[in-house]
Amino acid sequence: RRLLEPTRRGRDHAREWLSEPVDHLRDVRTELLLKFRILERMDASLVPLARAQRELFEPMITAITASTADDVVSRWRREHARAVAGFLDAVIDAAT
Repeated sequence: RRLLEPTRRGRDHAREWLSEPVDHLRDVRTELLLKFRILERMDASLVPLARAQRELFEPMITAITASTADDVVSRWRREHARAVAGFLDAVIDAAT
């Protein structure tokens, strides 16, 4: 067995990826949660990423929750957007 370590370039790339918000609400359950979990294991604060994510999503969440469409998909999108907003707020509040 041999323990491998990332190169400096690899560590820099990983740090950059960990600090970048995800692009879509649908990526919260997979990519964003993975980033949060890795940051937790590194004993790093989740707040900077959570705040950046909240800021990026704010216009999207506002638009989706303001929709008055009553079809089932629109209802799902509103509830999902509210849940993501609440989750990000809880992550920020837990650390402050």
